[in-house]
Amino acid sequence: MKQYDNSRLIDAEFNVVGSILLRPQLINELYIDESTFRKPIHLRLIKLFKKIYFEKKAIDITLICAEITNDAERNQVLEYCMQLMESIATASNFYWYQELMIEEYKNICISAKINLYSTGKFTIDELIENINTIQNETMIVLQKNKRTPEEMISMIRNKEKIITFPRFWALNEKLQIKKKTVNVIGARPSEGKSALALNLFCDLTKEYKCLYFNMEMTEEEVYERMLGIEGDMPIKDIVSPQTDHQDAYIKEVATKIYNYKYEVINGSKTINSIRKKVIKEQRDEHLIIFIDYIGYIVGKEGMSDKDRIGEAVRDLNNMTKDYDCTVFLVAQINRNGSDLPTMQDLKDSGEIEQTADTIILIHDDNKEDTSVKKEIGFLIPKCRGSRRNIRIPVMYDKEKQRMEVKWYE
Repeated sequence: MKQYDNSRLIDAEFNVVGSILLRPQLINELYIDESTFRKPIHLRLIKLFKKIYFEKKAIDITLICAEITNDAERNQVLEYCMQLMESIATASNFYWYQELMIEEYKNICISAKINLYSTGKFTIDELIENINTIQNETMIVLQKNKRTPEEMISMIRNKEKIITFPRFWALNEKLQIKKKTVNVIGARPSEGKSALALNLFCDLTKEYKCLYFNMEMTEEEVYERMLGIEGDMPIKDIVSPQTDHQDAYIKEVATKIYNYKYEVINGSKTINSIRKKVIKEQRDEHLIIFIDYIGYIVGKEGMSDKDRIGEAVRDLNNMTKDYDCTVFLVAQINRNGSDLPTMQDLKDSGEIEQTADTIILIHDDNKEDTSVKKEIGFLIPKCRGSRRNIRIPVMYDKEKQRMEVKWYE
């Protein structure tokens, strides 16, 4: 089997060890586990550096030699330390050297898994899961659990952690939905929960890679609605165009949608099947997934609806923390809830209410108004990232399935 060339890892190790010898206090900033080092003398020196520094608060050749009783080993270590001191390693690049070690170590581990797959010891799904585990969970790297002041501030002020909606500007201003969160869209039957999910989906596919797990509608209905939303035209005209010009416009919109970064996955799904898809798709960039809707996720045989949904929500929340993804989850509001929906009205709401970072409930303030286009409201009873208990007015055109935020103060 082909073996991964680990020379880059050895070079990175050399520079990490050399940086510590040049600037001993960097031993406090070494966050890579000792077992990551592949060259024995590098590992030996790291162990020596730690012992000497924590006892003497300094590292130098004299202290190193004093720790080694074997003459041959002492001479070998002394000669190697001279090479380190004469190297071009720059202590200011210490963190970069460590990151390079991490990447090269991951490549070695991944190469080993690929070799096992090539001998038939893994299926392709198992290979993908193993690779993701290396990338996300079982790295032999001890990440810093204490941030520098600069890192704290940079992390807090990082605008890239906020999901940006190109069209739904009010969600940017009022909610500031963060990446790697679980966000719930709730409504009573036939009040527009799938319409809202598809409006947000179409909006976000312009900026992010998105998956839509469609478990409620037919595939044709999904694309009809997407065309209606993006084309800003009645679905009936999409099904039966009135003019050649209209037909050409529909094809133009379909082409535009085709070029968005998305995939629609149809049919019932288990959490494991969703996880496998997420693992595969989130490796290159942040992934946003829509699940329409939570009630259709298949659980273990014999589980009650409440337990099945609760387990699914917990697993989805874990996914957002383990992988680079954000979840939008469609849920149903109980029919017998109050006229003004609340979090408690979400069907089997216990785990949903507790886990969700943001909850958006659709409320039709005037059910007697049977107009095709009318104002509805987005109620926000929960929002960890920003404001809650607010109402966002929205115009909903059922013929087009398109929602537009109304201007308001």
